[in-house]
Amino acid sequence: MDYYIQILHKIAIMSNNHVFNMNARLKLKPSCVHLLRRLAKYKHFKTVMESFKHIHAPPDAPPDTPPKICFITAVYGKYEASCKKFKKQTVNSDFICFTDNENIIRNGWTIDTTPYHFTHKSQLDDSTLLNSLSNNKHTFNVAKYYKQSFSNIPRLKNYDVIVWLDGTIEITHDKTSEFILNKIYKEKMICWHHEYRGGNLKKEVLASHFERYTSTFWNNQHQPYQNVDKQYYDYIQDGYTDEFFKKMHPDRTHFGMWITCFMAFLQHDEEVKKLLDLWYLQTLKHTTQDQIGFPYACQKTNLIPYTLPDNDVSGEPHKRTMFYIKHDHGK
Repeated sequence: MDYYIQILHKIAIMSNNHVFNMNARLKLKPSCVHLLRRLAKYKHFKTVMESFKHIHAPPDAPPDTPPKICFITAVYGKYEASCKKFKKQTVNSDFICFTDNENIIRNGWTIDTTPYHFTHKSQLDDSTLLNSLSNNKHTFNVAKYYKQSFSNIPRLKNYDVIVWLDGTIEITHDKTSEFILNKIYKEKMICWHHEYRGGNLKKEVLASHFERYTSTFWNNQHQPYQNVDKQYYDYIQDGYTDEFFKKMHPDRTHFGMWITCFMAFLQHDEEVKKLLDLWYLQTLKHTTQDQIGFPYACQKTNLIPYTLPDNDVSGEPHKRTMFYIKHDHGK
């Protein structure tokens, strides 16, 4: 309402000086233009305007500020046919899809086809590791750069918060950004628990024995064998234990394993930077199964995400939550 009072006050002053030109002098919301056109037909319009000259106008509304939050995804190859739809957010938010497909169904996303994984390669990738981009050119591996090493992408540096979405995720709640921004400056990371693992990393390893990781030719592309069992063994040898997380929240059955399809990061925080680097290093050194590497990175850096669901936000992370729907791959 303050906005409309402010506009009417300005118009009253301008009309008194005979310089009123609605289109040239004011940047108006479409709803306000419609309202003023209707008011102009009112026979007592001038009297109404006179009255508004004497009302104390509220201060000018602040100019639109650049968004502090950006949702990103990466669709390389033909793994997904579209960028999933999203609900317009109550706070200014950007949605950027990094892809090699200029003709992808956009659904409102900003499309960026710049190959940042080559032009701004992570310094962690020395080209000698199993999944270095020079050794594993599979598009599934390429997408991991955008998921875990997005801090290297120049256009993202102006955002405080980056929210990674797998290509299957459709944002369905208009207050998703608002919730994240209210939490992230204190919590630094926000993720959903993995509701099928009971906080047990070994269960995730066993569930990863399928062709995405065990085949050297998957989705019509060659890739190195992704040895999830050796990765787990190396972590145990390095001191990893599920008990680390269980002691934190003994009442939360699934705490300690997270689904990585929806993740929010306070990207400029030094602790977050260290975690992201360590997490991406797990992909480069071990496997593209980032849900195995993530709890290890959390434990080693002692940086634990704020874990959903909570008392306010509910849902089944692998299907549907208050924030999103998770679609099948390929749509």
